[in-house]
Amino acid sequence: MWKQPRHKTAGFLLGVWLATVLTAGPAPLSPAEDPILAALLDAAAGKMESYPDFDRWEAITVTTRSRMDKSWEPEKITRIKKNVHVEGQDRQESVLEAFEIEQGVTRDITERMVRTYEERARKEREERASGKASKAGDGDRRAITLTKNDFLPFEPGQRSGYEFRRLEDAVVEGIPACIIETRAKIRKPENIEGTYYFDRETMDILKVDLQPSRNPAFVKEIEMEVEFVRSQGAPAMKRTRLKVHAGFLFKTVRLIVEEEYADFHFLPATP
Repeated sequence: MWKQPRHKTAGFLLGVWLATVLTAGPAPLSPAEDPILAALLDAAAGKMESYPDFDRWEAITVTTRSRMDKSWEPEKITRIKKNVHVEGQDRQESVLEAFEIEQGVTRDITERMVRTYEERARKEREERASGKASKAGDGDRRAITLTKNDFLPFEPGQRSGYEFRRLEDAVVEGIPACIIETRAKIRKPENIEGTYYFDRETMDILKVDLQPSRNPAFVKEIEMEVEFVRSQGAPAMKRTRLKVHAGFLFKTVRLIVEEEYADFHFLPATP
């Protein structure tokens, strides 16, 4: 079970929303200089505290991995439907069906992908048993393994590492949203920054656009989008999109990985 949101009083939220509407527009001020921004950060932190973490969940996913050409047109598309079960670092995936599309020809590769995923799972079990760090998987099994505080840095103890500003309100799939932009003060690949869209009425997270504050070596571009839908009183992942452009010497990779989630639900915490 998780805690109820701290900020649920109608008066508090009404004041924040009204002030936001009356002063809409970019506000490159610190929370100390902008009381509206400070209130939004507090409301976001309170809502985040009420959420479970993103480390125990189950869903049916459809992963589409597109290898792109120089014009960012797809050269080869691999689409895999899976049952996914995540408990911490343990990610179990069962392939239901898989197809590959290249030069207008569609091939059923289900049997091959079943064997590939089973072999990958076996190696990961052996690595965990031997105490070795598991190797990163290919792009077609990209997972959100960060905790909520890793990519939702709104807790008071985390804010010192970021600069925040309000952007102009927008509408996300018909829902009025307030928007907060973050920028990491220390720019390095492991520090994530981005743009966060919140339901203006409930302060639930609707969408995030993320990128490292500095690209890793040999990476020209890397971006991730995550869209959420409410489930079990918390935001469940609805869709993710990862875009990668990397190159080393004569090797260039242009890749887009999209994942859609159905029947997403959080698993109960272990005793």
